Amino acid sequence: MMSFLLKMQDSDMINKISVGLIVSFLVLIPFSRISEISVVLMALSGLFLIIKYRTSLFKEKGVVLFSFVYISFWIPVVLSIIGAVNPEKTFVVALAFLRFYLMGIFIVYTMKVVGVSEKILRIFAFILLFWVMDALLQAVLGYNVFGYSDIDGRINGIFGNNLNMGSYLATMSPLLLVYSYLKWPLWGQGIAFFGVTSIVFLAGSRNGWIILAVVLFSVFIWIIRRDGLRKLPFLGVIGLVVGLAIMGSMFFSSSFSERFQQSVLVFSHDSDQIDQAVSNRLPIWHTAFEVFKANPVNGVGARNLRYAYENYAPQDDFFMNNSLTVHHAHLLLLDIASETGIIGIFGLLFAMGFMFKFWLKSSAQHRLKILPYGLVVMVVFLPFNSHYALYSTAWSTVYFWLIALYCGAAGEGQIS
Repeated sequence: MMSFLLKMQDSDMINKISVGLIVSFLVLIPFSRISEISVVLMALSGLFLIIKYRTSLFKEKGVVLFSFVYISFWIPVVLSIIGAVNPEKTFVVALAFLRFYLMGIFIVYTMKVVGVSEKILRIFAFILLFWVMDALLQAVLGYNVFGYSDIDGRINGIFGNNLNMGSYLATMSPLLLVYSYLKWPLWGQGIAFFGVTSIVFLAGSRNGWIILAVVLFSVFIWIIRRDGLRKLPFLGVIGLVVGLAIMGSMFFSSSFSERFQQSVLVFSHDSDQIDQAVSNRLPIWHTAFEVFKANPVNGVGARNLRYAYENYAPQDDFFMNNSLTVHHAHLLLLDIASETGIIGIFGLLFAMGFMFKFWLKSSAQHRLKILPYGLVVMVVFLPFNSHYALYSTAWSTVYFWLIALYCGAAGEGQIS
């Protein structure tokens, strides 16, 4: 595909198509496996770039950064094959991860052109705004523009028949919130903050609530550090808007109200109530920790907790007694520790360290370009993130795409 494009004289057209390919992944995320089309096309383009520019390509700072971060994730997966409960499954995971490196190379290379990261951010912001407005329509009318209705009172918007809206929108929200603050008038910012908060809470994902709380706190701190205390009145207004969104969600949605009341049980001193608050995840966390203690170095293999779980679960385990399959640990650190061990934990620390070091060395102007992507990556890897399996196909595709965006923005216009 790229060889055809490079024959074209209009480099601006090539750039637009490349940007469109990167953006198409976000457009297709709600439609599940269809997003793999974008991944495959980006990976093939990345392979072409490596073959054609194998010498100069690896002098790009963004490419170097992405390579180090990628290796920090991939090597623990490969090493977890040794002694894995199901080595064939882990081998497939390690092999499938290779396409993410090629995809990342394409993204970083595309974003090295000055101004591309800002162009991509602008498009992302409007895509996410569409998610929000479409979901608000569903909340008001009972169905969205695609004809999807909510699921048991939980807003799912463009995500249709699954409940990923809350976690995905909360995770991606810095792309919209930061852009709206930088580029939109006050009323536009109000719509962005109110809409995101309302939909995340109405979607009913407790993990999404926590992520959004971290995002809002981080954005508020950034605004104060950037523009000083003179922005306190503005933050007060935005805080009021966010508060109204939460109160409105509780008043108009019985589903949200019930889940919120269930969630506050986490502050009780009764283990059964705490387990209820976290949706029966205490036994999963206990068993995953037992798996880690028995396999501390390289775990039981990426995506292998499901096969090892019954061997470490106690006799009174809720999931075993109800013939339910536990697919992952539902807690980031335990997910890594149980499946790739201490090596995986150190891999995560190295990856975060590489990206944070680059952030520290960047100028204030360059940090502003990196910030929205950096906030998204930060909340993806929060230690208490409890929703998706780190080594699953769907989620690993998303976070490698996000890491590549960070590295692409970080390497914009820079050569090693």
